[in-house]
Amino acid sequence: FLTIALSVMGILTAKSFLNDILRPTAMLEPNVTATMVYNRMRTDEDTENWSEWKTEADLSDYAFLRFWAVASPLWVIATFVTCIYHTRVHVSLMTLSRGPPGSP
Repeated sequence: FLTIALSVMGILTAKSFLNDILRPTAMLEPNVTATMVYNRMRTDEDTENWSEWKTEADLSDYAFLRFWAVASPLWVIATFVTCIYHTRVHVSLMTLSRGPPGSP
């Protein structure tokens, strides 16, 4: 049950990351991201914090960090695949090492 729950949660998180962040910002493209953030701040009537966002959260000068942010779901998926593989190997080894029926 836990595997199914974690898989569903992972899929929903990846879908949200894609639909709510990557697509609206054109894969975190700096000008599109800044426009999206400003529009959200305008909607929330919070534009007085625009300059603070520009100095603290703008990734325009950090192309490498933007790349890692976009690539992070791939690392998460690779980690899950590795865990599933190692768990399957462990279970098969434990099944083989049981010994004859009735043995401790």
